[in-house]
Amino acid sequence: MTSVIEYGITDAALAELKEKFSVVPSDHDALKKEISALTPYRTKLKARKDELKKPILEEGRKIDAEFKRIDSALLELITPRREAKKIIDDKIKAVKDEQARDIEKEIEVIENLPTSFINSSIDEIKEEVGRLEILREAGKFYTQTKRALIAINGSIDKLQCLLAYKQHEPEPESLPTKAEAMQAVMQECYFTADEALNVLSSIAAGLIPGVTASFADD
Repeated sequence: MTSVIEYGITDAALAELKEKFSVVPSDHDALKKEISALTPYRTKLKARKDELKKPILEEGRKIDAEFKRIDSALLELITPRREAKKIIDDKIKAVKDEQARDIEKEIEVIENLPTSFINSSIDEIKEEVGRLEILREAGKFYTQTKRALIAINGSIDKLQCLLAYKQHEPEPESLPTKAEAMQAVMQECYFTADEALNVLSSIAAGLIPGVTASFADD
């Protein structure tokens, strides 16, 4: 084999050593003597290995050095571009974050809309419901579609229930009973009794005189 020949020890020489040292002695001095006899073979073998590897290692160092030289030159071109790109990326992220905050604020406004229309006219409430329906179809809140739809639909439902109440609102001297108000809401919004009660209670919250008081009575 080429590798054995390069190391200067033939298969025949190895066979002779195996034959000569085939039995491990039990005597301490004999063991010490045979170890001393075998060790130089390994010392020479290692020296030969280092000799064979030297040009290869040197070539490896040259390869590494040339790689570093070329890579450094490439990094001189890439690094400023990466830094410039990061500046732009950070600006884009800042804009998106600001847009997200603005959208969050708009959604919160929509969620709180119904209570601001407690004292509004029927026409004003209808107009706002129409605006929200247009907004729902416009897809403005593309980054938070699910939450926006929930907010819009929830406000539309509450405004429609408020509208139902106002359309059946009695004269000031005759405050509505719970049954009358709930019946009006159920007919207009197609809500169950429990849903009508919950929605009316949430939008009234004491702001419509007599409503919450009557809701508290069975």
